[in-house]
Amino acid sequence: MRIHHHGSDRQGPDRRRSNAARSRARPRAPCPHRSWPGAFRPSHRLRDGALLALVAAGLSAVEISTLRASAVTMTSGKFLVTVRRHGLTWFVVLPTDFGARLIAWLTECRLWAVPEPVFRGSRGPLTSMGICKVLERYRNHHQVPVRRRPKVLSRRK
Repeated sequence: MRIHHHGSDRQGPDRRRSNAARSRARPRAPCPHRSWPGAFRPSHRLRDGALLALVAAGLSAVEISTLRASAVTMTSGKFLVTVRRHGLTWFVVLPTDFGARLIAWLTECRLWAVPEPVFRGSRGPLTSMGICKVLERYRNHHQVPVRRRPKVLSRRK
């Protein structure tokens, strides 16, 4: 007895393609970093360093996800980030080391003064959930080891 599946003349286990076969068949979007010299993709360390610097400066994940490169300026040797918070425009002055991390990332991505998102993932701009995932990865990665009491072996005679 032959079972016919709608939209398919194949039968059996080979009827369904694996995920790998599906991903090969699907046309891929061009990598946004291929236009850079030598097709060099920027390091996630630079991106994550800039992201962590903004978190340390007091910005929330939602504010970071909506941040545009044109909102980052440098005036009189100070790094200013313009964010919208509770319907008002705020200027956050970054300390020099935090600003240096953000500037390194903007320079690497060539995003100076363009109205594009500062942080992008492989599928587009990082969402606030994506930023929380990066933070969670670093929270778990750099845990301080817990000191435990050494086990005392009792000698029995």
